Amino acid sequence: MKKIILLILVLVFAIGTFSACSDGEYKVQYYVGSKLVYTEKTVNGKVSYKYPKPEKGIFKGWYLDPEYTKPFNGKVTKNMKLYGYIYVAAVPNPI
Repeated sequence: MKKIILLILVLVFAIGTFSACSDGEYKVQYYVGSKLVYTEKTVNGKVSYKYPKPEKGIFKGWYLDPEYTKPFNGKVTKNMKLYGYIYVAAVPNPI
């Protein structure tokens, strides 16, 4: 009987642990260039950090890769790194 009660307690603990892992709480790291600018833990898979307006250029959004080829869709399903893309227009050289 003690073994059955112990088994039930272990199963309840395991189910509670796995349920807690899937509640959408993940760590998100925000980078601009190679610099880490912010880290947060998400709630229900949603990010809350808003990047401030850059001194130069225009902030174009968050990307899943440092090459800015995979836009972030706003859903966090795992621990991740996001890369901020800041567009700076090239200034032509005067002749």
